[in-house]
Amino acid sequence: MSDQMRISVIVATFNRSNMLRDCIESLLNQTLDPTLYEVIIIDNNSKDATRETVNEYLGLERYNVKYVLEPRPGAHYARNTGVKSAHAAILAFYRRRRCLSRAMVRSAFASL
Repeated sequence: MSDQMRISVIVATFNRSNMLRDCIESLLNQTLDPTLYEVIIIDNNSKDATRETVNEYLGLERYNVKYVLEPRPGAHYARNTGVKSAHAAILAFYRRRRCLSRAMVRSAFASL
């Protein structure tokens, strides 16, 4: 993890592996330097292929992607687990139902 980490993007998900790949791709294809942010996927005890989908992105040299399992049901548990797992001072919660523009994380960072 980089000492310059500035933003933790938290994605809480439950049984949405079919939409998760597009979500992760949009987060990794941002115009902001990838050493400045991390993507934390909080799996709220999904029964589908959520973990396997995220595993495809773990360990990518250029990106900071993290998988965390939250077994207690409920979005509030997942979000709180995301907060506890974050390494940056700025937290951004991403709702996977919408796509991000390539400059969204950079724009959020610049507005601070």
